[in-house]
Amino acid sequence: MHRIIKFFFPFALSICLCPQVYASEQNEYSVQKSMPLIGLKKFIILIEELDNDLAAQGLNKQILKEDIESKLQLAGIKVAPVVEAPETPWLYVRITSLMSRTGQFSYNISFDLNANVKIEFNDKVVKGATIWSSDLLVVVDKKRVVESVRQNIKDMMETFLMDYHTANPP
Repeated sequence: MHRIIKFFFPFALSICLCPQVYASEQNEYSVQKSMPLIGLKKFIILIEELDNDLAAQGLNKQILKEDIESKLQLAGIKVAPVVEAPETPWLYVRITSLMSRTGQFSYNISFDLNANVKIEFNDKVVKGATIWSSDLLVVVDKKRVVESVRQNIKDMMETFLMDYHTANPP
């Protein structure tokens, strides 16, 4: 009996302690990823031109911009006009897509927050540095591509807003 306890006790203890260690690492990563977002109050939204195959399905930049703007505004974040560039950080969305002969779309969404950044050790300013980023690769049927792209951008915005609110608590 003593041998069984001696064997299982470390095993049981490691199961109990591992979730706490994982949660701690996850929180540190989340805080570290959100640090560049501290103090930011407004963003410009820039969306790259869509591929012709994707545009032919009925998706356009204006729809995506409205989706992103509404998420930011609901979160209490201002959307700045493009004329405020380059002083204002900008959310840059790029969607590349490819439609197969069978009607399947594969697409990649790159969602970046860019800003001019001053490098601490040499006081140089890097223009357009990516300070937060998320990418997603999806394969979906042609009939659902517009719905899929819009939903995935909304989901990516939720992730961005979680990091933003970690950096800027209410």
